[in-house]
Amino acid sequence: SAFEGIAVTSVVIPDGVTTIGERAFDQCAYLTDSPVLPDSVTVIEDSAFSGCTGLSGRLNLPDSVSAIGTYAFAFCSGLTGDLVIPDGVKTIGAHAFIECGGMNGRLTVPDGVTEIGEEAFWLSGLTSAYFYGKAPLVTNQRNADHSTGLFEKRAVPVYCTSANRDSFVQSDGYNPAAGTWYFCPLDEFEP
Repeated sequence: SAFEGIAVTSVVIPDGVTTIGERAFDQCAYLTDSPVLPDSVTVIEDSAFSGCTGLSGRLNLPDSVSAIGTYAFAFCSGLTGDLVIPDGVKTIGAHAFIECGGMNGRLTVPDGVTEIGEEAFWLSGLTSAYFYGKAPLVTNQRNADHSTGLFEKRAVPVYCTSANRDSFVQSDGYNPAAGTWYFCPLDEFEP
């Protein structure tokens, strides 16, 4: 919580930094533009940029990132466009991008992602999701017997390879009644 709630307007994270700590920039509403993270960053901890409503533009995460924590970019309503999860990411925490309503493009998830926390993209505004691998485990921290899925209760088209489609249909995150994952019937992967 190095800068939590402080009225900083910009930040330069130097090369060599490997972790953006828990709540490092939490509630820094005056930060503008999208954070530029060096290629040395591997972990973005819980609530690192949560509540940074002044952040704007597309979020570009370096390929070196392997973990995105719970609420890492939650409530960053000024972020816009597509959200491309880097190839190195294995886990995305619960609520990581919740209420990032400006993200009004496509979500791209690489094949290495194995776990995504509940409601990771709720109220994000993302219009479609492209998964390059098998369905990641969707964890629910409040109630292990009930998954609330990744998106709010609206139909978000999910595109995946035909070879991996069955893994999505059988995954814990699939709940057709709630509309959390809706599958477009594709014979081939649609880029």
